[in-house]
Amino acid sequence: MPKPVSEYDLRLLRVFRTVVQCGGFSAAESTLNVSRSTISVHMLNLEQRMGLKLCNRGRSGFSLTEQGQQVYEAANQLFASMDDFSRAVATVAGEISGELVITCSDEVALSEQVNLPGILALLHEQQPKLQVVLDVNRIPEIEQMLLKEQAHIGIMPTYRTIEGLHYQCLYQQPLYLYCGEKHPLFHLSDADISEQQINRCATVYPGVEVSPAGRAQLQDMNLVARAYHYNSRMALVQSGCYLGFFPEDYVQPWLDKKQIRAIHPQTRFYNVEHSLVTRASSKEQNKIDLFMQAWQAAQQP
Repeated sequence: MPKPVSEYDLRLLRVFRTVVQCGGFSAAESTLNVSRSTISVHMLNLEQRMGLKLCNRGRSGFSLTEQGQQVYEAANQLFASMDDFSRAVATVAGEISGELVITCSDEVALSEQVNLPGILALLHEQQPKLQVVLDVNRIPEIEQMLLKEQAHIGIMPTYRTIEGLHYQCLYQQPLYLYCGEKHPLFHLSDADISEQQINRCATVYPGVEVSPAGRAQLQDMNLVARAYHYNSRMALVQSGCYLGFFPEDYVQPWLDKKQIRAIHPQTRFYNVEHSLVTRASSKEQNKIDLFMQAWQAAQQP
């Protein structure tokens, strides 16, 4: 008969998983909030209880043995099954608990078109036990998190569609070309700035795939710097050395202070479509449905 898994075994397995995910004893100290010596004792106890050598540690660093890798994968399955059980019981009880993971691209979390604060207020009112996790990631990371069910909701620019994901358009947003007050083009009128001058200027680009309209704008430009997030992109533009594309609502504070200006706004812009993205099928569809209901309610005037 298989040996029963005790509560103490579960505790040791959680320590083991954290050590593996952190990449070693030292790195796991802050996550577990215990000393390295305590972690070492826990690991030794786990190995003794299992009769297996799970990992190598020493000057060469931390690594799993073949047996350790198998135990780690089995532990992941065990805790995933426990989570599934908790979700099932919560569903029977009519409540939604655990985490709702929302991942956004750059500054869309405060976009008026999304009204995420209104959505979060409704979610908290309806399901106060639900823990919301809100983070910012790059577009490829958002896609992978949704596919792997590491996130429930993604809000991001749409430049492609991936099988297995569902897209719902939220809004379109134009990105205009700007330069900082220290840039040679800043004090010239648009009439005195030629397309050739613009294309020769050093330009910062997002470093990820963009829409066809965006590619058309960037293809002839002098792309010599890369910055995904608007804040880091703005630092480059404010240096006076680079041009860059931004949404107008993001740059308004710098526009008000006359620290940046748009260049040829009638032609030097491209539209970005932002979508609400979910997995086409999910083990926690109830959380996705809850968010979608709150989103629809938050859009009502």
